[in-house]
Amino acid sequence: MSSANSSAKQRRANGAVNTPPPPPEETRKQGLTLPQVLAIIDTRLQKLETNTSPSKNTEIPDEIVQEFDERFNILATEIGELKDIVMKLQSYTMDVNKQLMEEKLKIAST
Repeated sequence: MSSANSSAKQRRANGAVNTPPPPPEETRKQGLTLPQVLAIIDTRLQKLETNTSPSKNTEIPDEIVQEFDERFNILATEIGELKDIVMKLQSYTMDVNKQLMEEKLKIAST
């Protein structure tokens, strides 16, 4: 990157015309033709399709299913408990606000 910056500065200093630098060696090599690229993509897709075919045995052991079921039930009960706690907190806050408003009205009326 610094060589590109220094060469750009040198071109500006000398007033030279902007000429793009020669491409790196990798891009000078002959690329693949369109049929070759399509053939490569086709073979890769075929390999992927054969590796993910449903013919393989994908049964999950019962132990893992039971463990996930237990974890799901634990999370469901904890979420339910959190919901109850939030509802209680909201009702408590509303009760406190109601009492404060009643006291404020008593003070304002006297």
